[in-house]
Formats: sequence, structure tokens, C-alpha cells
Amino acid sequence: MNAFERFASWVDRQAARSSSFVLACLLIVVWAASGPHFNFSDTWQLVINTWTTIVTFLMVFLLQNSAARQTARHYALTEKAEALEEKVERMEAAHGLMLTELLKRTSVR
Repeated sequence: MNAFERFASWVDRQAARSSSFVLACLLIVVWAASGPHFNFSDTWQLVINTWTTIVTFLMVFLLQNSAARQTARHYALTEKAEALEEKVERMEAAHGLMLTELLKRTSVR
């Protein structure tokens, strides 16, 4: 895993935390509360627009990376589950043959 993937994984874990949501809400409340101080100016509005655009833009790439890694993991797990299911079916078939043979042998006597 390279540095970007480690960073993307870290951001993914942090963004999923409830404290991250609370922090985002708190930032919005602080920004809204500062409106009267800045007379609800265009610059005051531009601050929130700029920050939300930048964060959204970066999060798209980070979350896309995370989704791609999760898809790859899911695919690998699906392959392993299918292989395991096939082995279990073969073992059940072999067990069934052994049971049938055992019953034949015991009923002959």
C-alpha cells in the first residue's frame, strides 16, 4: 500500500466517525454565527462556498480510492468463498458415498 492509499484509508476511517460529523456541523454553526460580524458579506459567503467545494473535490478522489479497494477485497473474498463452497460440496459428496458404502456393507450381513 503506497502513501496515498494509506492516507485515503485513514481519511475514510476518520470521515466515518460520528465525531467528524459533529465537527462539520460545529464548523457550519460557527460560520453561520459569524455572519452578523461580517455583515453577511459576499466574502463571508465565499469562505463557506470555497471550503465546501475544496473538501468535496478532494473527498471524491479519496472515497473513490476507498471504494475501489473495498471492491477488490469483496471480489477476492467472493472467490475464496466460492472455492470453499466447492470444496465443501466435494467433501459432502465423498461423505455421502462413504455412508452409502457403509450402509451397503452393514445391510449385507
